[in-house]
Amino acid sequence: MTSCHIDLILTSLRPHLDTTSLRLHFDTTSRFHIDLVPTSHRPLLAKRFVREPIATRTEVGRAVQLMCLPPRGNPLPVIFWKKDGRRINVEEDQHYNIAADGSLIIVQSRLADTGNYSCVAENIAGARRSNIAELQVYDPPAVNGEWSTWSAWTSCESECDNSTQKRTRTCSNPTPRNGGTPCSGLFECKNGVLVETTDTCDGHDHCGDNYDE
Repeated sequence: MTSCHIDLILTSLRPHLDTTSLRLHFDTTSRFHIDLVPTSHRPLLAKRFVREPIATRTEVGRAVQLMCLPPRGNPLPVIFWKKDGRRINVEEDQHYNIAADGSLIIVQSRLADTGNYSCVAENIAGARRSNIAELQVYDPPAVNGEWSTWSAWTSCESECDNSTQKRTRTCSNPTPRNGGTPCSGLFECKNGVLVETTDTCDGHDHCGDNYDE
């Protein structure tokens, strides 16, 4: 059979090559054969990941998910992850989980989780490694508490003789976090609420704000 004949045969078979591969051979009588072999029977691992992990930055203590959708493969590839070049053993360290789609889940991030991560897909046809994604885990900065604005003054509880009025504010603008200092100032605590020191209603505007205090 000439090369011209083979080219014609291959051209006619090209529409089938998405789902089959070719096996060319000679039999015992030196006759040339071309067999179509279903690709479902052939080990395969595509080169490209469907989705790769990306660089991520998060506060310590938060959950993190690094995405990974592996390449098409036959048989289906096994997925595992590496941190700084070393394989993560999710069976021994329950701090890590691998989701059904191949993503890596860090249940509660630690400073020690900072590093370079990659997703690996492997089957009998070979192995593929995703791009490397850097994970940065940081301690959030301390936030000092600040006072909210004062509420309006309350009215006198009775006739002004020996009655009081008050106004309130809260340490919520912002609330202290991550070891930040609480609000400071002149106040007294009444029923669990921060209140400004109160004065007797005596008919005099002590603070110059048109209120009797």
